Amino acid sequence: MVTSTVGQVLKEKGNQVWTTSPDTIVYQALKLMSDKNIGALV
Repeated sequence: MVTSTVGQVLKEKGNQVWTTSPDTIVYQALKLMSDKNIGALV
């Protein structure tokens, strides 16, 4: 079982949040995720 806290994850991974607008084309969102090596957008 994982017992990490959100604070521990942010300390290790950083606290930068990437966002996109609701009208962003899916391809553009996927490209941004690939370019930034991230797994999610808000």
